[in-house]
Amino acid sequence: MGKWIEIRPLPASRLSAGSFMDVLGVLYNSGRPFKFVIASCPSQIVEGRFSIRFFFHADEMLVDRVKSLLRVSLGVQVIDGSKPPKSMYPLSADLGLKAHFALPIADLAGRSQLNPIDSIAAALAKGEGAVEVSAVGDAGARGKILKWIMEKTGRSPGFAAILFNSALGILDAVLGAPAKGSQLRADLNPVAKARVSMAAEKANRKLFRCSVKVYGDREVLDAVLDVLPSSAANRLVRRGVRKAAQLSQLAEEPPTYALRNAINSLAWLPSAALLGASFLAGAFNPLRLASIDMALIVLAVLMAAAIKTAVPSRRPIILSAEELGLMVGLPTEVGRLPVELGASPITREQFIPAAGKAQEEAREPQEGVEPPQAPAQKDGKGRFPTAVLCPFCGIPLPSLREPCPRCGRDARSALRA
Repeated sequence: MGKWIEIRPLPASRLSAGSFMDVLGVLYNSGRPFKFVIASCPSQIVEGRFSIRFFFHADEMLVDRVKSLLRVSLGVQVIDGSKPPKSMYPLSADLGLKAHFALPIADLAGRSQLNPIDSIAAALAKGEGAVEVSAVGDAGARGKILKWIMEKTGRSPGFAAILFNSALGILDAVLGAPAKGSQLRADLNPVAKARVSMAAEKANRKLFRCSVKVYGDREVLDAVLDVLPSSAANRLVRRGVRKAAQLSQLAEEPPTYALRNAINSLAWLPSAALLGASFLAGAFNPLRLASIDMALIVLAVLMAAAIKTAVPSRRPIILSAEELGLMVGLPTEVGRLPVELGASPITREQFIPAAGKAQEEAREPQEGVEPPQAPAQKDGKGRFPTAVLCPFCGIPLPSLREPCPRCGRDARSALRA
């Protein structure tokens, strides 16, 4: 079933851009899906006010680990069982990557001083809306990125490229031209080299397969899309929009689109089966090209086009931990944003100054009240000392070895007498 928690930053929380990196490391190693929601919804502290709140959902064991890590590393308040509201939003936008997922949406080499979650929270403050990020660690994504790099650098040609180069080699041998070798591609231009370098950098990071959705009206959707992390190589774009959508209360594993892409790539199979069956039945002859033959060819092409249009190919969203940390985390400017803040716990140190002040006041002398006398202290043998009086005038003597301060006589002379 899973468990929900709400994360509320405190004024003294240690927040910065990418502050969830330790948490994402734990989530990646777990291999289990999780969900993070940033929502603009009614406040539980101030009635009638909308505030930005942060929710996390995963299975119960994983939530307990994340909860302890958040309290220790960031110093935030975690509320068990608090769920995002079941609001009906006017629109829901499903996002995807504009380019191949091998290209990052952020600079992985440098560390940004700006926190994109501040901008996301400010965009959601324009109305009632939410950003939902579902993710799971995907160790197999690295191989797909490396495959894309090999295709771009010409180190792993496809079947069509191998067939084409083989035909060129045979033709060169027939014509007597010198062999051109097995070079499949020319040297990469600077732009392509930079893209391959970025992809190689991303392949060496912890990778997550993600699903990103934005909820709200048209103004909120446009504002959030404008501030989501992006780079010159890649960014998140809108793939589809639905009306009257609700946040899911479960942590679903993001799709791989394997079946969809397989159907799209095999869209020509029904057309080939149609032409093959027509040929065996004697109705189709590709060498004749009569009216019936042309009609069957047009029908086969339309069938393949219809399948590709109805089931378009989709690439999953693959993000590194550094990229995902730009959307999964807490804002830095909690004092300037309408963020739902937590209640700071009362600690033992808060009572110490008050106790010290009370002790100082107790030690100050009050008018008309004699200060209390210190109790008599025992000597080294555990006995209380007794006072010695002067045998002549009767006042206490500081010592038997000293004369009386009043009469000037020696008490020892009286004792000897």
